[in-house]
Amino acid sequence: MNNALALPLVGMEIDRSRRPAKYTLTAVLMVFVMFVSGWACNVQSWISNINTILSEVAPAVQIVVSLLPLLGTQVPPNVTTAVNAWVPKIQKDVTDLGNLIQQYQNDLSTNTTAQAAINSLITTTQQDVLSILPDFNVFDANTQAKIVSVVNIIAAAVTSVENIINRIEGKVTAKAAPGAAKLVKNGKDFKNQFNANLRIRFGASAPQLA
Repeated sequence: MNNALALPLVGMEIDRSRRPAKYTLTAVLMVFVMFVSGWACNVQSWISNINTILSEVAPAVQIVVSLLPLLGTQVPPNVTTAVNAWVPKIQKDVTDLGNLIQQYQNDLSTNTTAQAAINSLITTTQQDVLSILPDFNVFDANTQAKIVSVVNIIAAAVTSVENIINRIEGKVTAKAAPGAAKLVKNGKDFKNQFNANLRIRFGASAPQLA
């Protein structure tokens, strides 16, 4: 029988051939405490990343209103009305989601009731973000592509939050971002992708996230 106690997850091996059992048990408990502490730190880091993403999404949806005059075509009044109604809805979703995550951040990995509420709100938020896309079908293909790309980046941010939450909940399957948008790990990533897209699609004079 091998007298080495292997702990591959933390890269440790304990030789128990000359150690009383109580010392081996103590070592295992110490490693367990280190593992749990590290997990808790990771969860808090992930929560922090979520907060930075959501803090950028709220002002990003407001920018969509500012983009309408830059489309280079006459914008039908019903589109403007739809976008103006869409912005506060998404901002409320994002605020509610952030508050819910903050409320349950300390036991999010184990509280199934909180997980269900957060997952439901993420689904609602994503549906609300994408709900504006049919209103842009009145534009020509090029004009429509410009604004859809911006909305897809916002939707990708919500997907990124969902993937982080899934990781905290112990799920390994990650969802892909919509369209050509990319998933982000924090608010800085989102801001960089969002601003770069605005410059490419609408020019240097386009509004930017500060």
